[in-house]
Amino acid sequence: MKDTTKRVIKFVLVWLTTIGIFAVLFSKIKFADVMEAISQANVQLLAAGLFISFAAHIFITIPRYQYILYTLGCTLTFKEALILRMGTLPIKNVTPFKAGELSRAAYLKTKHGFPYSKGVVSIILGYILSFAALSAFALAGLFLYVPGVPEKIGVAILAVVLLSLLFLAGTTHTSSLVKRLLRLVRLKEEEFRTSRKLFLPKQMSILMLCSLVFEGCQLLNTYLLLKALGTEVPFSTFLLFGPLSIIIAVLPITFCSLGTRESAFLVFFPKFAPAEILMASSLLTTFVNRLFPLFLGLFFMKAFLDRLMQLKED
Repeated sequence: MKDTTKRVIKFVLVWLTTIGIFAVLFSKIKFADVMEAISQANVQLLAAGLFISFAAHIFITIPRYQYILYTLGCTLTFKEALILRMGTLPIKNVTPFKAGELSRAAYLKTKHGFPYSKGVVSIILGYILSFAALSAFALAGLFLYVPGVPEKIGVAILAVVLLSLLFLAGTTHTSSLVKRLLRLVRLKEEEFRTSRKLFLPKQMSILMLCSLVFEGCQLLNTYLLLKALGTEVPFSTFLLFGPLSIIIAVLPITFCSLGTRESAFLVFFPKFAPAEILMASSLLTTFVNRLFPLFLGLFFMKAFLDRLMQLKED
């Protein structure tokens, strides 16, 4: 009963936060002006964004997820990985703080005997990789954005340090921080050694490449949908603040990132377009990068739930 109450409270808080943010935003921006701007968006650029989003979610994230599980000791076919990952997208986006994503770990444990803790590690690593890739883009933007040579050298040193920490995390000199992070999900010593393989240079290089391509697609869509409404943002400025807007949008405090991305656009790009145009661009970006994949996931959700229920009955 207590768990049910907590879930209800979390669900209500997420929706109240979403509604509250939009109430504040639309108290300052006319809703009709935003809708008018959306109606004038370049249809070709919007279509291109939808295609990029489809390709990125199907042909980049699924193989990356397969590779993570393979490294951890679980082999899935592309079809099963597709159903597992896409089928849980609607579930994780309607549950508070994306808790529904843990249904993947439950499925893997029941169907393949895959340790639940490793399933959680595979989920956490996805977020770590996305954050690392977006940070790499943001640092590249910061390098171009700062004017002086000393500042550029400082950014370059910071980038090298962060990448070194990421790629050296799987060596015998694994930092105590990584050990503590992995042990938070109660990994056994043997499972810890297996999970550490994900951070070895070869595996991490493959995973980071996939993550850079995927987040690059997300950034490209953000740029295209700003451009679809006639907003021109300097490349260095966009490369710095574009990734930050995506990181903010990933925060699990609202429903499907609604409100957070819009707020980030208004803070980061006020010099380049009126507020209603930025609001319209951010809503289109949220639709293409977050809601459209969720709609795609609906086609796979029944297959996932059917498999999960069948395993429960068995």
